[in-house]
Amino acid sequence: MRIAFIMRAAFGVLGGTDSYLMPKYVAQRHDVLVLCQGNPKSGEEVVYKNDDLNICDVGAGSAETRAAKIFGALQGFKPEIVHVFHNPLCLRILYGLRRALPLVKRVLDFRSPLLVSSNAAHAAVLWRYFLCQFFVDHVFTHSLGTIEDNLPLRFRHITELPPGVETRRFKAAGRPAGTPRKFLYIGSVARVRQLELLIRAFARFSRINSLRPSLDIIGGGNALGELRNLVASSGLCDCIRLTGLVPQEEIYVRLCEYDAGIAYVPYDKFSRAPSLKFLEYSAAGLPFMASDTIGHRDYASRFGFSFTPFQNSPQGVVAGLNQICAKPDLHEEIAVNRTAIQRFDWERIVANDLLPVYAKLRAEKL
Repeated sequence: MRIAFIMRAAFGVLGGTDSYLMPKYVAQRHDVLVLCQGNPKSGEEVVYKNDDLNICDVGAGSAETRAAKIFGALQGFKPEIVHVFHNPLCLRILYGLRRALPLVKRVLDFRSPLLVSSNAAHAAVLWRYFLCQFFVDHVFTHSLGTIEDNLPLRFRHITELPPGVETRRFKAAGRPAGTPRKFLYIGSVARVRQLELLIRAFARFSRINSLRPSLDIIGGGNALGELRNLVASSGLCDCIRLTGLVPQEEIYVRLCEYDAGIAYVPYDKFSRAPSLKFLEYSAAGLPFMASDTIGHRDYASRFGFSFTPFQNSPQGVVAGLNQICAKPDLHEEIAVNRTAIQRFDWERIVANDLLPVYAKLRAEKL
């Protein structure tokens, strides 16, 4: 098969693991073209590169310019399936595809909940996504629990295509005996993630703990400078360190250096979504505590993950930290999660969840 992927942003951008690794594994079996809409002015931070993929960056510019470049590349590649990740241009692209390449099968893929804050903008985006259904043959979503955020009214078949990790790339942590001392948060450091709550709560926990545990925060985002100032002005540099952006290749090795992870996810728009850090800790063999969200509880009940839940409040975070430190043996949780995470290996997701849908679509008559 010949499959073209149309990305939301630049290839390998921070926070896009659940989209940019997908074409990598599809390309191991089929011909793939990746079309990226990178915008140099957006401040996107690239953490992963793959020189083996056929990648075409259509660049910034007006919507008309980008759309023209996308259709030009598709005409040359002649795909059988076009996989469009939701983005501001998706309706224009899907409508144009039906007219310009009517024999091509089209799928739309939602990789995150809708985060638009303005009520008017929110309504406009929902209407655009609803209309997209008239021009696609199938819809994927990273979680059936969040599809309602993007498509409240659905008339296309929906397939859950979960976020994945490269399980074999992680260097397993050698879990030492005793109480966890080195904690890790890995993920976005954007203002919308509300990490100041986690920082202040961990500082309180560290001050009352004779072992003086530490927390490393790995990731980039628009709140990085503010949070570094908070740590410095509060005298917390001895227990909390914001390391900034780390390439994805380095993540596979560095996670094994810690005793426990913290899958902190703010409530509101994020509460129903699956957590990638949740999966990365499991793949690396790290015990972890996780925000008591609908998404985390869903993965625990459906797939058997085991972790220490906590409420997103200063008292709740401290209570969770005390609870994970008081557990006599975390090896059992680690073993359970190393088994559960195999369902989320990218090779397995592509082989079992994605390619069968492609094959069925290609076999269907127009």
